[in-house]
Amino acid sequence: MMRFHTRSELIQYARDGAPSSACKRAMLHDVVLLGKFVPIPPFDSPGGWMMVVHSKHGREWILAVVLASQPGQPPTVREADVFPWHCWAGDPAKASRTLDNGDLPGYNAMMMKGDTDDTTTEAPGDRDPGGRS
Repeated sequence: MMRFHTRSELIQYARDGAPSSACKRAMLHDVVLLGKFVPIPPFDSPGGWMMVVHSKHGREWILAVVLASQPGQPPTVREADVFPWHCWAGDPAKASRTLDNGDLPGYNAMMMKGDTDDTTTEAPGDRDPGGRS
């Protein structure tokens, strides 16, 4: 069973399975971890983590590290079209950055509760002024 202990381990795993070499290069510079989602539709998965990757040329990828449905299988990295905010599994009471809460726990909690006019397809790219990687 694979376990991710740090943000860096999770991002490196996603980078290793990234859909393109351009995405892999962009992951060296600008990744926003959105946290854990249970489940991640439309993938047949009990859950996993989602992140947004931005390239310096303006390209954006929504990636999911999807846990396997069968025990003993490794997670897979999949490209997603939307964020299933209603499935966000972080703890809105905690403002700390964890693998489950992601880099923007306050924003994620707001999206999960629907306290915004944003749609489920909007990426939080410009809302993270630090461009954390």
